[in-house]
Amino acid sequence: MTNQEELLYLSDLLLQASRWERSEGETLSGLELEVQDRMRRLTGVNTIDENGRAQSNPDFTPTDPNYEYKKQWCKDKVRIKLDDGRIRWVLKEHCHKVPRPAQPFLTKWALKDEFKNLYE
Repeated sequence: MTNQEELLYLSDLLLQASRWERSEGETLSGLELEVQDRMRRLTGVNTIDENGRAQSNPDFTPTDPNYEYKKQWCKDKVRIKLDDGRIRWVLKEHCHKVPRPAQPFLTKWALKDEFKNLYE
């Protein structure tokens, strides 16, 4: 992105953010609402109400009929790399978080010792 393109992008972002009408209890600024709205639209969430106004808390209705099942499945499982290099989805209660070797301030999921024989 060139300097001119970035300048145009940022000015458009700020101009659109200044158009937000915030409700009394809204804690987010107009800029935060605009960025949040753009991110939602990029991920496929419709943020426009019946009056044509963007909403800070849109009603999310998934189009996938298996959405609830998938959401629950992802909540119960984590993705880990086993000692032999294979990647597996395992139950969250079979794992615990450990520090990463190269980045000790970050953590990763690892199998508990008592459950290693289940996934070999």
